[in-house]
Amino acid sequence: MRKAVCIIVSAVLLIACGIGTAPKASAAIAYTSYNYDFYGNVVESPDIYQPDTVLDGSSLGVGDFISPSDFYADGDMLYILDAGNSRIVSVDTGSLYADEIYLRQAEADIDLSKATGIFVNESALYIADPGNLCVWCADKNGNVLYQITKPDSEYFNEAVQFLPRKITGDTAGNLYVQCTGVYEGLVIFDEQRQFNGFFASERVETTAEVLQSYFWKQFMSSEQRESMSNYVPTEIYSMDMSGDNFLYTITHGRIVSGGASKETADNIRCLSPKGSDILNNEMPQAVKNAFESDCRYLNFVDIAFSENGFINLVDDKQGKVYQLDENMRLVTAFSGLGSYAGTFSVPCAIETIGNDILVLDSQRCSVTVFSLTETGRDVHNALTLYNSGDYTASLEPWKKVIDKNPNFQLAYIGIGNALYNEGDYAQAMDYYELGKYTEGYSNAYREYRVTAMRSNYLWILGGITLAVAVICLVRYVCRKKAFHFSKIAATNAGVMLYAVRHPVNAFDEMRAKKKRSFLMSAVILLAFILLGAVEQQYYGKAFVMVEPGSTNILNIALIRLALVLLFVISNWAFSVLMDGKATLADIWIFTSIVLVPYIGCSFIRVILSHFMAASEGVFLSLITLIGVVWSFVLLMAAFSEFHEYEIGKSLFITAATLIGMLLIAVLGFLLYNLVQNVVDTAKAIFSEVIFRMNS
Repeated sequence: MRKAVCIIVSAVLLIACGIGTAPKASAAIAYTSYNYDFYGNVVESPDIYQPDTVLDGSSLGVGDFISPSDFYADGDMLYILDAGNSRIVSVDTGSLYADEIYLRQAEADIDLSKATGIFVNESALYIADPGNLCVWCADKNGNVLYQITKPDSEYFNEAVQFLPRKITGDTAGNLYVQCTGVYEGLVIFDEQRQFNGFFASERVETTAEVLQSYFWKQFMSSEQRESMSNYVPTEIYSMDMSGDNFLYTITHGRIVSGGASKETADNIRCLSPKGSDILNNEMPQAVKNAFESDCRYLNFVDIAFSENGFINLVDDKQGKVYQLDENMRLVTAFSGLGSYAGTFSVPCAIETIGNDILVLDSQRCSVTVFSLTETGRDVHNALTLYNSGDYTASLEPWKKVIDKNPNFQLAYIGIGNALYNEGDYAQAMDYYELGKYTEGYSNAYREYRVTAMRSNYLWILGGITLAVAVICLVRYVCRKKAFHFSKIAATNAGVMLYAVRHPVNAFDEMRAKKKRSFLMSAVILLAFILLGAVEQQYYGKAFVMVEPGSTNILNIALIRLALVLLFVISNWAFSVLMDGKATLADIWIFTSIVLVPYIGCSFIRVILSHFMAASEGVFLSLITLIGVVWSFVLLMAAFSEFHEYEIGKSLFITAATLIGMLLIAVLGFLLYNLVQNVVDTAKAIFSEVIFRMNS
């Protein structure tokens, strides 16, 4: 009996302790946080944020929220627009003390059931209310001071209703209102609440469809032009103002018919007070492509810029929260749709208070507060120091981040920058390589090369001297033994290589005496294929870093072999029409010879890329140019000797051959599609026959 009483008393005490406090989220996180590696692959990462507290009307003691549509954080105060209850709930996030604010005008409560946006400054509340066609301005007790209605201006379209949806303001007292149906940008009201024009309009993307529409409109009557679709800028969907008056905005991409995805990802901008986009995107290209591809299946509904330098986004399709730094590098992506702690039903707004992220769920009628984990604090600390330029101080925090998350690419770059500033170029190169940061690797290598040459100049000088001596010795032995390369040139394979340096004489001898080696042409073609693999996988790290094992030698072989075959067939076809003398075998042989200078120079370029910095890439381009020009000269000589063309005719058949390659490729693609359709039709007919026989 005593044991039972103790259990009951303990239960009562536990319940009593829970009364009046916001419910804490479960310790078990119901989602997986992720990021991207350098190659754009999604990789699981330790949680940067964890659900901490869930705030709802009941836990705050003000009654359940009904259809909350927006909220705004002003310092430690949170103002929730509880539209379904036509009220604003102010919450002190430190003490969790909540109060209700009802807007009143002439002793009458105002219906806010269709209000969609809220902004708060030090003296007033501003409510965007499309239901009442106005923006309400009230003091913090709810007394309406005035309302902003449709501007009486020739610049504001008379046919468009004033439907304010979102609102924000700057430190100068200007209000920026996003209105449904207004495509000129945000509507600006100055400190005296006078209409002051439009701000931050998106540009209409110039596409083939837009150009075609513009072209045909030039030949139409005014009635016909009015009946056609008009291409207008996309509306800004949501925005947030930073403390230094930079406006962060989201503009939705065009939706593909059916609504499953978008043609373009949502556009994120950082607009200066002058309206220019200054957002610096430092995502690696592969990561940027992967992020934009994934974002085509998302729908960002709100953006919040935290004063510690992070851009936070929330999506309502998959319930994802994305955090990026001020240079658009992804810090983390987390959460999702669901019924567990830290997930959402219909997220509609996002805010930040300090390092915490708050997300408003309009269906669940609650605010979820996410706080930093220990890993998250290390990441934020390191990023803050890194973005402020204090690379040395960020070294230790970055090392802690790597210990917990070896896939966090930016940590390796941060450590590399710190080591570079300390003059440890060799170790900086190692970290830049791990971070796949070619620019940093190139800079560190350039400094390391200078240091290494100064320390080892005697060895370098000795090596050059030894190489010159060996070359001289080989030449002496060849003369002594009466060895001449002309003996090799006398063979069928040798004459093909001899043609690289002496094309006129060699091509004439090849044609007159039928000297050719299909084995040598096969070797050259294999070298051409090998070059493709080497260029992709083994180019200098100061220029490009590739994923190990990503090179598909079979694809390279098929593509390069197809190019050679297309050139040979196309040239043969046009030469027949233009009285060319070369046979199909001749064209195959001289085509392989023409490739030799390009192959040789390209291999030299790959080798030298390991000894040069990116700023010296012009020399590698020069080597490539030499190979291309040399091969072109050989091609003109081959056309002259084998086809017996003049230079003008040789240039013409070169252009015709390239066009013919394109035509053959297009016809081949059309034939493939036709065969595929025939096969699909045959399969469908066969399946239908089998189905009817069985039924």
